[in-house]
Amino acid sequence: MTNSTMPDPPPAYGVRERVADGDALSLHEEELRRDGLTVLTDVFAVAQMRDVAQRLDRLLEQQTEQCGGEQALQRVRDADLVRCPLAFDDAMLPLACHDAVLGLVQRLLGDNLVLLMQNAVINRPGHEQAQSRWHRDLNYQHWTSSRPLALNFLVCVDRFYVEGGATWALPGSHLHEVFPSSAYVARHERPIEAEPGSVVLMDAMLFHRSGVNRSADHVRRAVNHVVGTPFMGQQIDMPRLLARHGRDHSSDPFLHSYLGYRWNPAADVQTWRHQRAAAH
Repeated sequence: MTNSTMPDPPPAYGVRERVADGDALSLHEEELRRDGLTVLTDVFAVAQMRDVAQRLDRLLEQQTEQCGGEQALQRVRDADLVRCPLAFDDAMLPLACHDAVLGLVQRLLGDNLVLLMQNAVINRPGHEQAQSRWHRDLNYQHWTSSRPLALNFLVCVDRFYVEGGATWALPGSHLHEVFPSSAYVARHERPIEAEPGSVVLMDAMLFHRSGVNRSADHVRRAVNHVVGTPFMGQQIDMPRLLARHGRDHSSDPFLHSYLGYRWNPAADVQTWRHQRAAAH
């Protein structure tokens, strides 16, 4: 990942407190806390992203067919989405587990993380995208907290640029309970442009949306992850879905926690006590 040289402290007077300069991720951490978003560049190789793009296209075709076709998914605003791809293709799991990305997430959320969801968003020319409406990834919430409760990160499989349907965001909106006025949105909305292999991280309470893809033939694919603290529930029960497709990551110490095995509700009191004993 790229990292610019730290600049000299800006001249100031009357300033008794300031955030100290730190390591390569400190600026990204500060941007997440203040603006609610940051971009890490050169996280994944471009060749890996080309492979992921082909795999996502196949998964999209499979899931669309399984659900009764594109029109059926459009009726429930779920077209052009691949739900929980890591349960169907092992190449999707590394996207959720990059050390630098999760290291940054841990700085804001702590060590106990759970992957609440992984969805791929396919933004195609001429297709209405449900995510093009403003939303938070913690939907329907109108409150703020003193510390972040969840972060989402988008792996840019394809180039993010305005005409090609880049994500737009309202910086700082994670710090305010209510959605702003139309005039404020028009003045302050900001496109997030990035190259394939970059990762866009946002506070999960930041208002954002997919842009409209006005290109001739550019498909903008992204794999979104929402990572939270363990008191939040997963969108899909990942351990159960993984088991249905012959995958079991429960023996891996990190994935046992991160994918939700550790945090799933116990079937009974004895199981809960056994799990608690094992954790200690």
